[in-house]
Amino acid sequence: MLCNLVFSNCKRSLRFSPTHTYKFNPFLSIRNMSVSPAKSVPDTLVSGPNAHLVAPGKCQFGSDFTSVSLLKRWKVSETSSVLQFSLPKTDEPLNLSTCACILAKADLPDRDGKTEAVIRPYTPISTNSQVGTFDLLVKNYGKDGRMSTHLVEELKENDTVEFKHIDKNVKIQAPFDGYKKIGMIVGGTGITPMIQALHAILGDETSKVKATMLYGSKMQSDILAQDMLDNWVKHDRLELEYVLSDEPEDSDWKGERGFITKDLIKKHLFSPEDKEGIIFVCGPPPLYQALCGPRDSPELTGALKEMGYTSDQVFKF
Repeated sequence: MLCNLVFSNCKRSLRFSPTHTYKFNPFLSIRNMSVSPAKSVPDTLVSGPNAHLVAPGKCQFGSDFTSVSLLKRWKVSETSSVLQFSLPKTDEPLNLSTCACILAKADLPDRDGKTEAVIRPYTPISTNSQVGTFDLLVKNYGKDGRMSTHLVEELKENDTVEFKHIDKNVKIQAPFDGYKKIGMIVGGTGITPMIQALHAILGDETSKVKATMLYGSKMQSDILAQDMLDNWVKHDRLELEYVLSDEPEDSDWKGERGFITKDLIKKHLFSPEDKEGIIFVCGPPPLYQALCGPRDSPELTGALKEMGYTSDQVFKF
């Protein structure tokens, strides 16, 4: 059962035209237009897109785990927080290549009380314009996520976490040469590498690449980085379609409800016959299983295969 992890198209209608073709005004202050003064959020969630691209192999974290300190944590939803960590070299940026991830490690108790090393991948939401620190957006998955619970609920300021970066963590690189259209099918915290991709696309004023995102969440309160994404939408560069599967029927949500279907993919993304596009997929395992097949398998299966897309047109994050 796919439950809440495959999503149907949901158009953001609050604050925007019912046509859902949003125009971006670069002269408006993103901070002032998107965030209530009473809401404390990190700069990474109110800044505009910026493309500070670095080639693979230059990340401050190498193949060995290195301990760094938690400097600050912001709660940005009921279950999610942004955590800011120090860097080994405080006068340099992280220097992580586009959409790449780093591995976090912590010694945590298992269900029997025995301590074991838990390792999980995370893609920072900060870019290489940020010097001396980096930010992670982490959702707490409760009993199903020991590392996420540790980071969001247990870790205190000045506590340390170990990180490393290996070649396997390098993903498809900007400026995504050869593609004019990028479709993004995202579920939950799969938004983090897509934030990096959008920084690279929208932050490059010379780019002609157009991105279309189908972003799935259970309810309005589960949408991560919503204010920032809403302010990044440009009528000719980014189309953003939210997806809600479990939003209460009596809520004020004006957008679509349900799951991503072939019809919705056909409506919003480029056709399989268009060889100038690529689809990025990132989310929980059931999302991959339904749309494109397991993340670690090069074979394309699922809905996208049935629609006629090829493995060259789909990239699994």
